[in-house]
Amino acid sequence: MNKLLTISLLIFLFLSCKNDKKSELEFYAENQTSFFDLRNGDWTKNSWIRKPENLKMVHESFKNFGYGKLENLISKSKSHFLIEGIYIKRNFENLIDSLELTYNKPEIQTKYYAEFWNRRKAEKNDSIIYEIIREFNSMKMNKNNRIMKTNL
Repeated sequence: MNKLLTISLLIFLFLSCKNDKKSELEFYAENQTSFFDLRNGDWTKNSWIRKPENLKMVHESFKNFGYGKLENLISKSKSHFLIEGIYIKRNFENLIDSLELTYNKPEIQTKYYAEFWNRRKAEKNDSIIYEIIREFNSMKMNKNNRIMKTNL
């Protein structure tokens, strides 16, 4: 009987030492998120991104993150650029410069820029879009100036 009790106790102790916790995987696949993978679907139709306060927040995040990293996602040529499947038949740098120059200047706006700014006014985010474009152009100009100074 004593032997049976001892064996039972040993089995009980052995089983009680078992770790029932599920261990986490040592390795996991990283998921690289993207601005274009918005959880609410198509970013071109997303109403959240069109609100001025959200545009400002995203802009500030991109400034800290670096617009250059985001700009690398844009396929550019001299006559057009492609961003996430959207083809725009304009030079990227010229487009951004022209958007800044044509804001609130209907006398110099072509149809493309007039329609662009009218859509922004209808969405009530034209002033923040202009501010973002102006800051973006300023950052690019400062970067280009630094590059030119280092090449001298």
